[in-house]
Amino acid sequence: MPTLNNEEILYQVIDAISSLGIEELLAKVDAIVEEITKADSTGIYILDEKTDSVVLRASKLHFDIVGKLKMKIGEGITGWVAKYGKTVVIEKDAPEDSRFARIHNLPDDLYESFLSVPIKNGAVIVGVINIKHQLPHHYSNESVKLLEMIGKLIGQALEHAELLEKTKTLEEAIATQKALSRAKGILMDKMNLSENDAYHLIRKQSTKERKTMKEIAESIITAQQITNLKK
Repeated sequence: MPTLNNEEILYQVIDAISSLGIEELLAKVDAIVEEITKADSTGIYILDEKTDSVVLRASKLHFDIVGKLKMKIGEGITGWVAKYGKTVVIEKDAPEDSRFARIHNLPDDLYESFLSVPIKNGAVIVGVINIKHQLPHHYSNESVKLLEMIGKLIGQALEHAELLEKTKTLEEAIATQKALSRAKGILMDKMNLSENDAYHLIRKQSTKERKTMKEIAESIITAQQITNLKK
């Protein structure tokens, strides 16, 4: 198979985003990542707010536990990346890393090399891409940057797809996005939160109150407007 250049790889990802559903998209991207990294194991984890964890949603090697394997936010290298949104590159002795957490009964659990990249929409963390090699392996800066770009493309696609699924129409999804952006800004200013923390606080409140994220965002905006009137 001929080697693809970075532009061709990103085109494949963009084409998958525009033509596939979420599950098919994640499976396709997992295959692309496996091909370009020649990894012995790959996996894509997506955030689950209800359990405060990331869930394995695509993996050729671990297809039998897709949807079942979960890592708590902050747990292990995967959970660490999901919490802090920073790439981790370990080229040898990955199990010796202080962030490593053992997952029993996984054949790749003690592989030597580990590259873990956040899936983001802007500053908001929505998942993690994992690449593992059985033996020590060098991850070039170019390949790391490429995978980070793929993570950003997927992150944008996942957030837009979720909004569309919940709102049903593009017009309503755009209105929701605008309200969320404004509400995040208020929380970031008043509570000194990062954009990621502000976004997930709104999501958690939405789940807790069984309201849409747009309703929660509008409540935050209204409360701020009332506060301003009192001044």
